[in-house]
Amino acid sequence: MALVAGMTIADRFRLKRLIGVGGTGWVWEAKDLHTKEFVALKVLRDDVAEDLITQARFRREADTVATLDHPGIARFVDYGHFTDPVLMPGQTITYLATEFVRGEPLDAVIHKKGKLPLNRALDILEATSLALGHAHAAGVVHRDVKPANILITKDGTPKLTDFGIARISGEATLTHAGTVMGTALYVSPEQALGEAVTPASDVYSLSVVGYEMITGKPLFTGEGPLAIAIGHIEDEPAPLPDEAGVPIQALIARALSKYPGQRPQDGIQFAEEIAAARQPVSTPHAGASAPARAPSVDDAKLGIRTQLRPNKKSPETTVMPIVEHTPIVSKVSRRLKKIRRK
Repeated sequence: MALVAGMTIADRFRLKRLIGVGGTGWVWEAKDLHTKEFVALKVLRDDVAEDLITQARFRREADTVATLDHPGIARFVDYGHFTDPVLMPGQTITYLATEFVRGEPLDAVIHKKGKLPLNRALDILEATSLALGHAHAAGVVHRDVKPANILITKDGTPKLTDFGIARISGEATLTHAGTVMGTALYVSPEQALGEAVTPASDVYSLSVVGYEMITGKPLFTGEGPLAIAIGHIEDEPAPLPDEAGVPIQALIARALSKYPGQRPQDGIQFAEEIAAARQPVSTPHAGASAPARAPSVDDAKLGIRTQLRPNKKSPETTVMPIVEHTPIVSKVSRRLKKIRRK
């Protein structure tokens, strides 16, 4: 199947230009002939279109986005199948149309600017956390929060995209056996170990994004996805610079806890704590008692060290791997678990 600019899909979407290529398909900018607006049209590739898990995951992405109505999440437009016996005899195109966001992905912004001004980084972090919180309230865990999936509009508003590997509470996991879902640079420790994900897993990944915006550097680096995943599981990150302020340093340190129960539990809670940490600390009047000391980064680390890890043999445990750019297979997960036991 050869898609070209000018082709019309499903008598509705006229292809304008190719804007992205992923592990399972292409993304086109297209014009919706019904509304005259532009959309992002994701189309499954031929070589994966017949894979049942890929089909089911694509349909679930469409169903997920259709249920989420929030200004910080790219809006659902349409999903369907299209055949053209003349141009593509015997072939079926499966597509998903969402709002076309005019702007650029956050990873491109970071690449151009290096670290972002603190208030700008916190604006993006708080707004994206609210969008995640909306998804969490609907029972959706994104599982692949990263700068490439956060689009910054021309007016500076962040939009969360790509729910292609999202997990919906209570539904079966759609993965090939022995694989883990996520991206190594931003994956939570529990995802890297192939354990159950929760909204707190998204909070961890978003905190990694926040760390990168504030410092201009990834939280962990390594020669490959395995080394980076081990960093998320084993290593303590360097603290944020002093210019971030103690409240933000402590909050990000807690959100980066290796233990999900010690983090803010969902996007809404994280957004509220970001907003609170940004408030200036008032100076007490003479004779008044000093306010309670804000938690320090050392406090957050101490909490991480002294609390026990939750039971790992939960019946909810699922197997989810790092896909697209950084695949990690089951033997890697076993190696990571062996490392933790040492």
